[in-house]
Amino acid sequence: MGRTAKLDYEASSPQARAMLDAYAAGVNAFLATTTALPVEYQLLAQRPEPWESWHCLAAYKIRNSLLDTFESKLWRTRLAQVVGPENLAQLIKYVSLPAEVFTRALLALEPPDADCAQALNLLALATRRRRLSS
Repeated sequence: MGRTAKLDYEASSPQARAMLDAYAAGVNAFLATTTALPVEYQLLAQRPEPWESWHCLAAYKIRNSLLDTFESKLWRTRLAQVVGPENLAQLIKYVSLPAEVFTRALLALEPPDADCAQALNLLALATRRRRLSS
């Protein structure tokens, strides 16, 4: 992940790099002035290494590919592309879960909880039924 994060940083726009650089500077300013580090650092008598700008991209990649949120985001995006946002809104009306559950399922950055997973499954079934009845 580190190698690709570094490549992504290099390929980023100047504005994106400036944002990542500013974030890294803020993290490093905090690290330089804090005495309150997580217990792991205290137990090992260590300090964190300085944060580099590409670390932000590595953390994003780990969170979204290794922690299983990438696939669900890709699925939701594909569903919206296939049925269209208006049809997606209509499909939501055919299921029995509250609309806010679907909103959470479609916009969530976290892996879906049980309600969201149920909503996504019902949405997939409604899409299939609607396609078969057309």
